[in-house]
Amino acid sequence: MARPGIRRITALLLAFLILGSAAAAINSFLRERERAPYTDDASIDADVVHVAPSVSGRVVQLPIAENQLVKAGDILFVIDPEPFKFG
Repeated sequence: MARPGIRRITALLLAFLILGSAAAAINSFLRERERAPYTDDASIDADVVHVAPSVSGRVVQLPIAENQLVKAGDILFVIDPEPFKFG
């Protein structure tokens, strides 16, 4: 039969192991949530204009940055001109 002192030490070690594991799991969850947040309640309000070229081709240049304010006449993208050259 085990002595009461050993039972107490074993119980304390087991309690610390369980608490330590729970703390590590919570820490891991919170770090992952901070790194890659998500929600099911997402919505945006924005003015969106769909843009399409009148010819098809490979886009070779994007002279604008994401979320950049643009105005009429700004170049949004450049299509590879090589297939359209004659001669």
